[in-house]
Amino acid sequence: MTTAPTRRRLPARRRSVHYQLTLGPSTTVHMRLGYYPSGDVGEIWIDLHKEGAPYRYAWHVVARQCSFALQRGVGVEEVAAGLMGGRSEPSGEVTGHESVREASSIADLMGRVLLAGGR
Repeated sequence: MTTAPTRRRLPARRRSVHYQLTLGPSTTVHMRLGYYPSGDVGEIWIDLHKEGAPYRYAWHVVARQCSFALQRGVGVEEVAAGLMGGRSEPSGEVTGHESVREASSIADLMGRVLLAGGR
């Protein structure tokens, strides 16, 4: 039986960056990245306003699982690669981020923001 990697928790007070993004014509996505003192990303949070509660909750769970992976030593690039590439609506132009200009889905957007902010 193998043991799971140890979870490296973030400190209670930490640096974070909040993005208010628009994906496609009208979907507002709030994303936050939390950082370890070393500057490494340790958590990602997502909130979708004006969407149904089950839909918002599903994306919250995806972000939480990504955070758990990051805190157990999975690299930012690997987590982002697992999110990117799929196509679904909403998709299209992204506004509100200095380097992410388009995304093919909410998951793709999460991966692109994570890559841009995780270096």
